[in-house]
Amino acid sequence: MNEYATYINVLTTSLRKKVSILENLVKVTDEEEVLLKKDGVTVEEIEEKEQEKGKYLESLELADEGFEKVFQRIKDEFEENKYQYEEEIKTMQTLIKKITDMTVKIQAQEVRNKQLMEFFFQQKKRDIRSFHNSKRTVNQYHQNMANRNVAGQAYFLDDKR
Repeated sequence: MNEYATYINVLTTSLRKKVSILENLVKVTDEEEVLLKKDGVTVEEIEEKEQEKGKYLESLELADEGFEKVFQRIKDEFEENKYQYEEEIKTMQTLIKKITDMTVKIQAQEVRNKQLMEFFFQQKKRDIRSFHNSKRTVNQYHQNMANRNVAGQAYFLDDKR
């Protein structure tokens, strides 16, 4: 019995850890949205937020795997004696509901951020294209001016002589 109480405590702790990680992930995703809406944002700033989110996602995956392993160990005990663990099960259900709600919120945020990210990169492509066009125009101008300057030919004619 004591062994199962320890496992249940581990499960509950794991779920609370997942809630904490998801809260941080929501915060970072919100920050990313604000960043993407800001003028003058750099690719490096966006990359930094993506890396931060990646760390939280890795932690979440580890917590999820750990929860699943422990749950598989005591799954039969839970099913056989569910009335005995009713309070713990309700606590875990509440945490799982909170995790599900937060996951849905993050997914909605990610859809919005994806659209903002696509717009950001389209703008960057336009900027790059404009830069290349400007550079090409300047090079053509310099080339045309260099071709007009034939040795011995003056740029200005003096009509007074």
